Amino acid sequence: MVEALMAYDCAANPNHRFKGKAAGLWGCLSVAGNCSDVNGCVFPQGAEHCGSAGDYTSCGNAGGPEAGNDDVRIACQDGGIALGENCALWGQTCALEASGAVCAGNAAGGCPADASGCYGSTTIHSCVDGGIDQGIDCSSFGSQHCAGFPTEHDNASAWVACIAETDAGPEAGCAPDASATCVGGIAVSCPSGVLESLDCATLLGSPNACAAGPLVPRFDWTSPCVLTFPTCLGDSCDGLTLNGCARGAVFSIDCRNEGLGACEMVATDDAYSQRAACSPP
Repeated sequence: MVEALMAYDCAANPNHRFKGKAAGLWGCLSVAGNCSDVNGCVFPQGAEHCGSAGDYTSCGNAGGPEAGNDDVRIACQDGGIALGENCALWGQTCALEASGAVCAGNAAGGCPADASGCYGSTTIHSCVDGGIDQGIDCSSFGSQHCAGFPTEHDNASAWVACIAETDAGPEAGCAPDASATCVGGIAVSCPSGVLESLDCATLLGSPNACAAGPLVPRFDWTSPCVLTFPTCLGDSCDGLTLNGCARGAVFSIDCRNEGLGACEMVATDDAYSQRAACSPP
């Protein structure tokens, strides 16, 4: 939900406007009129069929000759048509891991501890303790470029970031710093040497929606946007009302007004949590 708001509200997110693949996907979803249209956006090259029985996750077009659904993380339950999430909506792609498929910063899978940094001019790889690559593709945000930034006393790159865009001219320049301050619910930061802001109060619907401090990870200009006093700990249903929980904030939707059935809690494939979803009409 928060990524969708950032994609559509350029006033709230002026320095990392969604571009490239992510912008195209959110634009597709913005005009979707039914479930078939949504599936067409999530699966650009058509629906994926599960290759075998059993419950598992994989990546679209895994092992196939054609590209197009390679960013899509699919979930299969006893064969049939795969369910999917398009990782490119938030600047990532699908990667195969030993335990299944994940949304990650690169499609190769695996993430050695020394692999963090800019790869090419746009892609951030962010590796922690050899785990999943948490990076993103900067071609979907802002000026569409990745760069490394030094500490005050060292020319070596201390962190990498997607370079922000601005219409303010040279006065927008600032000393790179991977932390944020909060001004009236707006997160102000300078991870890429350009003064940038993100209106957390508008995105999360509360003046207490900004938490000052280091960016975590240091390229994530959105990390300060979180309710300092959460109003929810997870999704819930109230009859026809779906209450989604994102960064401690509640986003409510009346399923009936969307032409759908009652809200129901749905188990996720990671088995750790449940999500609220409007049932079919």
